Order: sequence, then structure tokens, then C-alpha cells
Amino acid sequence: MSFLKELDDLGYDELVVRFDGPPLEDLVENSPHVFYQEVAMLLREQDPHAGAAFLRGRAGSDQPPARLVGALFGLSWQGATDIEHRPLLLGQLGHPDELVVQEAIDGLASLGSSQDVDVVASHATHPSPYVRGAVLRYRQRVFDVAARPWLLTGLSDADPVVRFWALDALDNLGQQSDDELIGQMTQDKDPDIATHAQVIVDLRAEY
Repeated sequence: MSFLKELDDLGYDELVVRFDGPPLEDLVENSPHVFYQEVAMLLREQDPHAGAAFLRGRAGSDQPPARLVGALFGLSWQGATDIEHRPLLLGQLGHPDELVVQEAIDGLASLGSSQDVDVVASHATHPSPYVRGAVLRYRQRVFDVAARPWLLTGLSDADPVVRFWALDALDNLGQQSDDELIGQMTQDKDPDIATHAQVIVDLRAEY
């Protein structure tokens, strides 16, 4: 089920048509990629194998960026990327659109393999905070607690998007020794980061 109610009653063939068409009008300006991500998710839910095959065919650079993001997202559906999708993901790391690169890195992270460490690390200083955040998620997924030094560096990034994901990844490590550091982030100058940190503090207090 999608949070876009307009998609919930569509069958597989109708979803294919929607994926190849324009996004919903109210998403065109700000977040068209969300529409394609939702359609891709529903395609995989309705027919995992056919959906994956369809999305592989839409994962080329000839696609509009928002649709390409949706295709890459769908190939990493439920956080489990098939190894055969790896070349497609690697091929998009040089894409000019930051959200495409972010999605490609997240797809590689879902493989959980360290074989792409160097190429992903080359994006650690990418100008886009979305890409830098994706690199942190990749490192946390692949290196687990060994990623902690990178996550600590991310907590001091100038952009709140990166700090958000560094904080989230640090929490995912599940180390009680990080409680104090996470607590300090409740004083972050960005109110969204401060709120996110407080939510994490409250949840960790329950365990």
C-alpha cells in the first residue's frame, strides 16, 4: 500500500503505464521522484520478478532523473539489492543529479558488500549533502561499528542533512557508549536535528 492513495487500486499493467508517464501534478515541482519511488515499490510488491525486470529496463541514464531515482529505489526494494543490479548502480555514481547518486549508493549499501568501498568513498566530499549522507549510510551498513569515526565527523558537517544521517547511523550502531554524544545533539543549532536527537534519546532510554 502506498501513501499516494491514487495508486492503491491500480493493477500491475496500470502501474507500468503510470511509471512511464508524468508524476502526479502536486508532486511535479518539488518531489517527482517520490511518485516514481512509490510506483516502483508497488510494482515490486505485485510481482517481484517482473517488477525487477521492468525497472532494470528503466535504470538507464536516458531516463529523466526522477524516474531513474524511482527505478534504482525499486531495485533496492526492501533493502535487498540483487547482485546482478550492481553494475547498474555503479554506472549511476557519476550521474549529474544528486538524488540519482544518492539512490545508487543506497542500493550498493543494501548489498552489504565492501567491494565498492573505494568508489563510494570517493563521494565522501561530494558537494551534495544528500550524497555525503548516503556515503555515511553505506559505511555504517558495511563497516558497522568500525564506521564510527566517519559518523562522528559527519556530526560536525556544516549541512544539517548530513548531521541527520550521521546521527541516525550512530544510533543504528546500538552502542550505549554513544548515549552522551547523542544527547549533546539535542542542542544542535538546527531544530530538526535537535528534535531528531531527542526522539533517539527517548527511545534509547526505553531499552
